[in-house]
Amino acid sequence: MTYNIELLSPAGTWGALVAAVQNGADAIYLGGKAFNARQYAGNFDNEKLKQAVEYCHIRGVKIYLTVNTLLNDRELKELIDYIIYAYNIGIDAVIVQDLGVAKLIKEITPDFSLHASTQMTVHNLDGVKLLEKIGFDRVVLARELSCEEIKYICQNTSLEIEVFVHGALCISYSGQCLMSSLIGGRSGNRGRCAQPCRLPYEFIDRELKEVLFPKVFNRDENQKYLLSPKDLSLIKHLNALKNAGVKSFKIEGRMKRAEYVAVITKIYRHYLDTGLAIDPKDYHELLQIFNRGGFTQGYFEGKTGQNMMSYRKPNNWGVHIGEVVLYDKKRQMVQVKLKSNLHVGDGIEVWTKSGQGQGAVVTKLTAANHIVQSASKGEVVSFKIKGDINKGDKVYKTSDIKLNEQAKISFHENANNRTIPIYGNCKIELGKPISLNLWDDEGNFIAYVGERTAEQALMSIDLQPGLALPISEINNARRNAVELLEKRRIDIHLEKRTNIELKNIKHKISGLLKDDRMDQKTAEIKLSVQIHHYPQLKALTKNNVDRIYIPVNVFLKNDSKENLKNIIQDYISQEIEVFCVLPRILREKDFPIYMDAIQKLNDFGIAGIMIGNIGHMNLLKDNRHLKLFGDFGLNVFNSLSLYVVQQLGFKGVTLSPELTLKQIKDIKKQPLEIHAQSDKNVLESEIIVYGRLPLMVMENCPIGNLSEYLSAEHKCRCDQRNYGLLDRKGMVFPIQTNKYTCRAEILNSQPIFLADSMDDILASGTNAMRLLFTIESPEKCEKITNLYKDALVMGQEAAVKKHSDFVNQIEKEGFTRGHYYRGVE
Repeated sequence: MTYNIELLSPAGTWGALVAAVQNGADAIYLGGKAFNARQYAGNFDNEKLKQAVEYCHIRGVKIYLTVNTLLNDRELKELIDYIIYAYNIGIDAVIVQDLGVAKLIKEITPDFSLHASTQMTVHNLDGVKLLEKIGFDRVVLARELSCEEIKYICQNTSLEIEVFVHGALCISYSGQCLMSSLIGGRSGNRGRCAQPCRLPYEFIDRELKEVLFPKVFNRDENQKYLLSPKDLSLIKHLNALKNAGVKSFKIEGRMKRAEYVAVITKIYRHYLDTGLAIDPKDYHELLQIFNRGGFTQGYFEGKTGQNMMSYRKPNNWGVHIGEVVLYDKKRQMVQVKLKSNLHVGDGIEVWTKSGQGQGAVVTKLTAANHIVQSASKGEVVSFKIKGDINKGDKVYKTSDIKLNEQAKISFHENANNRTIPIYGNCKIELGKPISLNLWDDEGNFIAYVGERTAEQALMSIDLQPGLALPISEINNARRNAVELLEKRRIDIHLEKRTNIELKNIKHKISGLLKDDRMDQKTAEIKLSVQIHHYPQLKALTKNNVDRIYIPVNVFLKNDSKENLKNIIQDYISQEIEVFCVLPRILREKDFPIYMDAIQKLNDFGIAGIMIGNIGHMNLLKDNRHLKLFGDFGLNVFNSLSLYVVQQLGFKGVTLSPELTLKQIKDIKKQPLEIHAQSDKNVLESEIIVYGRLPLMVMENCPIGNLSEYLSAEHKCRCDQRNYGLLDRKGMVFPIQTNKYTCRAEILNSQPIFLADSMDDILASGTNAMRLLFTIESPEKCEKITNLYKDALVMGQEAAVKKHSDFVNQIEKEGFTRGHYYRGVE
């Protein structure tokens, strides 16, 4: 499939928007003051947003609005006016994460183009196909996909495919990270990620309580940023992406300065247009403007490993320009032998042996006892800087004043690098006003007629047939005609749209966002248990829960399928529903691993399957009789997203663990077209009330990265020891692994515990509560299950009293209430 290639650049500020447009972007993505995943960017208020649309459309540039966060019911009501405003001013498309938001936009503005954010974690063809049915026009694929996977998807869908080509990488699959949320209350799904992946950690053996990396392996003590990837750069693979069928090449960076946007956009524009191999000078500029220890090609070639990571430093490294020759601590003067140029005004950083970088801006530069403005490779220069600096320390240039000044010229107030070819015809006739027609290559046409008539010339000039018109009138005609054409280029985007007002769509949304709420206190609530491994499953056979979730890996790992089948039959004989749980990530390459197990699930008599991604629904095409449940990875955050998953065929769903109990209570638990019908039509909602929530799911396994230290064969042994990450505060985050895919999940350092809050759980109106067991011993699983069962039967106070010794143990070990009371930003 052949497309016109689009270069898509970020804009967190007005300066960045101008920089992107003037340096060759075909489209801009930006956010408003709310509802977007970069709440710490400058962003655009409504008036500035309108100006941005006009500025871009005049210059032939599209503009996409990010509404790529999870919204609660109250925020959905606020969103309505915002979407109508965005539609009426001519925004070209909306980028969304929340299925409920997508539903709302389609209801009120059916022709508004929808782009699926990378926060939707779309990582296979089935996910793309489903979004196509829902009404999306474009999908931003997960950054973890290889070139071959991207090509396969492009060749088998009519949707436009967008991929990131440059900028910061998340170590977790986007949309599946709860780390910032649960550690600090700042949710990445709500646009407020605090980037805990850029903090230092130590790699430990949880059983031996021993730090493995960097200490045991005798590595540099400063290499502690174990979750911090380098930035992505696919500048060398643009032709491969074109051949794959990718429509839009996306640059990450709404939090970056305008200079960054200018430099990156200009270079990618050049090589997209020319198809040439990148010049070393241009690659150096990419590195200079921002890098974290060089660039990575990410997962593009299907490879992972240490080369993707920036273990020593999580922020901008700059470019290595030399080493310290001498440092005078008294005068605070350093001598550096240069490996490349240095100018007054450049920013530098000295990497000291203590691991603390010492930074400064060069305000005075000396070379060969002379004050100079710049110095070249091979020279020894001196400048002032404070710090614990020693001979041999490396020196990096973190900011290049010449590069920044050059970038600023491209987006100064009167910058006009981006021009649009226009054509004109001017007619001057005696006794008539000047007539000026203008048109462009897109078919926009205007006709302007001046105010003053042409008169007979009083002097001889080279103007046939001897007419005269004041030059001011000619200039006025030119100026007014251009303004008319600019207005035409703006208005053309609005002509096919109906000016929508809230009063005209009330009938459309009345059934979707009603203010009335039924009393949703639950008289009966189901108790579900999810296990992680076979011994836990065996231990809970006599605990009389309502549902048991078994990971599909248990079906793959178990040597004795007959014993597993007998245990499952034991559960079924007690009228306990048995569900198989699929991993949240299943790429095309994973299907052969799991399809055989999925196809044989009928042999075990299970009731249903739980999935954490809409792209996995089609795996059940041969098992339509099984109930389909949605896991928390679907990010169901409001009544509309609950409605959408019900429409897709789900019989139950786990609500987002980022919701408070009050917000859960406000969510309509029933399908919106059903109110007084039988209970069997109700979409079951579930919340997780115990367990260590997975904070991240990672394609680049941190254990696999260190496999050269963990085994003599340099092979990943991620399932043979109990590993974890130790943070600065002494908290240990267990790592849960999947040996079949070498993906890893980081678990929270503490489990959610709500057995003493059963009254609040019941008041929330949820239909089921789940105990999520991961690293717990089988014995502990039994105790926790019994505690929650008793809390349901005899009440929370009596249950806590009955199990007081065990509750005291849990309190001593530490637990969290999650977000059920505090919520997220």
